[in-house]
Parts: sequence; C-alpha cells; structure tokens
Amino acid sequence: MACPSRNDKGDPTRSTSTDVMNFTDRAFKTTEITFESDDGTMLFGKLTTPVHDGSYPVVVWVQTAEAQTVDIRVQLSDGSVIEYLDLYRECLAEMNMAFFSYEGRGVRSGSEPPRYTDIDRPLYNTSTLANKVLDAVAAVRAVREQPSVDAEQVFLIGASEGTLLAAEAATRLRGQVKGIILCSVVSELRDALEWMFTDGLFMQHCLCWDLNGDGVITREEFEADPKGIRRLMPGIGFEVFDPDGDGAYTIHDRRQLSKPVIDALKASDTETVNAWLKPIAAVELPDGWVDDHFNHPHIWTFLSQLDIPVGIFHGELDHAAPVGCVRALEQQAQKDGKTNIEFHYYPGVGHGLGDTDYFSRGVLSEPYRDMFEYLLRQTCS
Repeated sequence: MACPSRNDKGDPTRSTSTDVMNFTDRAFKTTEITFESDDGTMLFGKLTTPVHDGSYPVVVWVQTAEAQTVDIRVQLSDGSVIEYLDLYRECLAEMNMAFFSYEGRGVRSGSEPPRYTDIDRPLYNTSTLANKVLDAVAAVRAVREQPSVDAEQVFLIGASEGTLLAAEAATRLRGQVKGIILCSVVSELRDALEWMFTDGLFMQHCLCWDLNGDGVITREEFEADPKGIRRLMPGIGFEVFDPDGDGAYTIHDRRQLSKPVIDALKASDTETVNAWLKPIAAVELPDGWVDDHFNHPHIWTFLSQLDIPVGIFHGELDHAAPVGCVRALEQQAQKDGKTNIEFHYYPGVGHGLGDTDYFSRGVLSEPYRDMFEYLLRQTCS
C-alpha cells in the first residue's frame, strides 16, 4: 500500500496506483537549520518540505537514547545502508507535510558502519533527559519560525525513549504543538529493562531457535541454529541457557539466569545494571544514563497533563518495551477519562513496527500506514 496523501484542496486521499512506493518523480526540498538550546548548545537540523512554496504542517522527530544523526544512517543486517528518516521525509512530503530532524548533542554524521556516527564524548554526556527535552522544545521554536511551516500544525513524534521525551516536551509546549505520536512506548526504564533482560530476551531467542514455535528451545533446535546466531557467540554452548540441565531452555530458565540483574534493578544498584547492560547495548549511551532514568517521572506524569491528540502505536512482540505497560497506560487513561489518547496494538510486530519493510520491499507496514493516516486525520481536524 502506498503512502496516504492529500489532494490539492487539502483533503485526505489515498494513493492507489500501486502497492510499491516509488519516489523518483515526487519532489521535496531540504533546508538546513542551526538552532540553540536553552543551555547555549548549538544544534543542527534538516527541514524537509514539498517542493512547492507553501505553509505546511510539520512533524518534529524527537531524539532518543541513541547517538542519532540528523539522517540516522545505518547499515542493515544484509549489508545495505539506509537513511532511516527518509521513511518520514518521503511519505510526509507526499502527504503535503513537512518533517524536521536534528542531530543529538555531540553527535555528527560519520563514515564508519554500522551506525555512521562521530561522537564528541564530553558534549554527548550532557544528553540528559532534561536537556534532551529542552532540545526538543528549542527545535519546535526554530521550526515554527520557518515560513514554509504552518505554526498552528506542529506535531511531535517519539520512538522508544523518545516517547518519554516527546510527552514531557509537549507539556512545555502548550499551544505550540497540535498533537504527538508515540511509537514503541517506554513508559519507565525499570520496567523496560526488566522485560529486556527476561521475557523480552527470551522472545528474541525464540525467534532465533524455537523452530516449532512451542515456547521451548531444545538442545536440538539450538544446535540446528537456522539463522546462524551461534556463529556470533563462539564458545557458548546450550548449557549456558539450561541451568537446570533438563534439556530445555524455557522462560523460567531465562528469569532464573537474569535474577541478579533484576534484583539490582529493584535495589537501584546502577553499577550492577550498567555492567549487565554494557555488553548487550546496541548503541552508545551517555554516562549516567541509567541513574538519570531511575530519577525520572513515569510517562503518565506527562500524558495525564495533555489535552491534545496523542496516538500510541505498539507492537505486541516488542522485546524492548513491554506491551503490558502500554495496556496499563490505556487502563489508566480510561479510568481518568482521557479520550484524547488513542491506542493501537499490532500482533506479530516488534520494536521497529515493521519499519524496514519500507526499505526492503517499498511498502508501509500496517503500523506506519495507520500512523500516517492518524496524522492526516489530525491535520484535517
């Protein structure tokens, strides 16, 4: 299915000519913008708009835990290299909307795979949650000043840790943002880390080795290793995952193996948590990141203050952010009568919400299709 779009009168339409998106004849332009955060840190961003002159609704991408560049250039597992934010630039331009992204503090585009980043560590270490919220606020200020942007139609989008930051930033931008979109919600880091070290980790292992899908990994399935995962962990045998020696790796084994770090989480022992996190973290994190999160309010602290539209999109197979925590948010919203928040869940979908479908097959996954349609509804309201 192609991107949803908007006709010349501004009414929402849908492109129906093909299920495969081809943007070779769809023009957009990009403007580079330098802006200043409240503490004097200078930040660099890119504003992408349709090529024709006009004043467009804009979506602002909020930084996350990763050291993210303005384009998020990454190398995929098949060796191909993408600029991840092209997904938004191209689809939003087709919808007659603008898109703004900015580099994180101390982060510049680099030449080395797989994440193509150069990091100024001292500056990067100022990437506290509080400062990243200030950066998002400054980004909105800068964007609203652009003549190609409709200042009354500014939306924030946050993914993973960015959901927590976008929700907080929106509380500081009353009257300046029209709505927010939250993808793969991290409501509170303790819950997310407990899930990542236990059930979420076992979920990933099942995707690698549970050949018959029964929720149990046998020695035979582990040794069959259809995805070649064992080649990435030489010297680690099945015994590492089977502490009771019964020939089966189960969710109970995973929880037993991860008990030391779960106990550390409950005790706020950040030194132990960091020791467990460092070898498995897929990205470089600023110093003090865990402590910073442990002292930060739950996402409901901010969502409860918002009356603007909030769209939440979450995969039920998210290994990093438990869907149970999002369902708890939905129950709280219903209890408090917060009808401005929409919840969308996707069976069989993980943390990325099927984002690579766009780059590998030229189609939008269901979550992204729904997300863009949600945006169209809000801009027309």
